[in-house]
Amino acid sequence: MKLLEINRNKLAVILAVSVLALPGVTIAQANTTGGDAHKMNMPMADSSSMQGKDMMSAMAKMRAQMESMKMTGNVDEDFAMMMRTHHQGAIDMSKIELANGKDRELRKMAQKTIDDQTKEIAKLDKWMAKKDDHMK
Repeated sequence: MKLLEINRNKLAVILAVSVLALPGVTIAQANTTGGDAHKMNMPMADSSSMQGKDMMSAMAKMRAQMESMKMTGNVDEDFAMMMRTHHQGAIDMSKIELANGKDRELRKMAQKTIDDQTKEIAKLDKWMAKKDDHMK
């Protein structure tokens, strides 16, 4: 029974990471030209404004960091590492919304994202530090 529980947990993590990765794969496939299937270009629609460029830059930074990460083979470590970067990307984009957005509901959502993701990052950092202490 415990083995089944562990496998369910691993499956849940794999599914979560897969779902998060799907939009990037779809965008990469849709925007790739020629034979360069590994290059992930973000759609450039409406990125002519400074805020649009800032938003695209925040997304590109997050993607580049996630794509350059070397997977350890340990699902827990890989999940923590990838999610930390993903959450920081959400914070960076939310800060752009707060600085430039006009819609009250979206600004409220951006602030909540910053608050929630900051807490999640702290938890992930704590877990990674604890894991590193056990490895010494």
